[in-house]
Amino acid sequence: MSGHDHPEQAVTFKRNGRSRWAGICTEHRAKLKRREEERQRQIQLDKQESQRQQEIKARKLALRQQYMPLIERLESARDKYQMPVNARPQSSKNSPIRVEHTDPDDWIFMVPRSEWQEFIYDRFIRGKGYATLDTNVVKRAVVREFGIYDWVNRLIILKYEYKQKGRVRNQWYGKKGIWFLTDRENRMIPSPFLIIGKYLNALSMAGFLFPKHGESWKFTVRLQEADEPPRLQPPFAD
Repeated sequence: MSGHDHPEQAVTFKRNGRSRWAGICTEHRAKLKRREEERQRQIQLDKQESQRQQEIKARKLALRQQYMPLIERLESARDKYQMPVNARPQSSKNSPIRVEHTDPDDWIFMVPRSEWQEFIYDRFIRGKGYATLDTNVVKRAVVREFGIYDWVNRLIILKYEYKQKGRVRNQWYGKKGIWFLTDRENRMIPSPFLIIGKYLNALSMAGFLFPKHGESWKFTVRLQEADEPPRLQPPFAD
């Protein structure tokens, strides 16, 4: 029996074929439309990202121009503010200990290093056996007593603020500091905390303090003889 014996069946097959083909074409056109819409969305996103990067670049340039005079000032600060070794004042006669410890950045305290170091000994160590020293507490006391050059303090505060923001935002500058400066420029900015911390470490190495177990940058004052405490001699002593 041929297909011509049942013409209505042949017509049904043709209709079904056309319907399937129409469905395939419709689906294909829908896919093409979706692809085009995705492509246009991506173009728009790329455009927005490019614009954002340009804005960031412009803002970075503007901020660098604003703060570069201070960064350039840091370049020569160590030579300008640091006293020569042979001109450094010695500890006072009333001081029971020579507390010299060199740090190339301690010029930020605006006084000879012997002054702020003896201040730490007199305020936190003399007669304070077994007391706990917190580096941050000592740092704040030194800054209050002697101050920091205003222009340096601007950079120190700025770096601290950006590190805090970076940690909250989980950004790389949470560790580096100021996002529009290079790593080298960030490292140039002195840290009062590290200056004091390294000095306390030196006192610990000399036997005046114990590092506090399990607590970073904290120390316990070693009990000393009241009348004749040990003397810390600097490595560069004549």
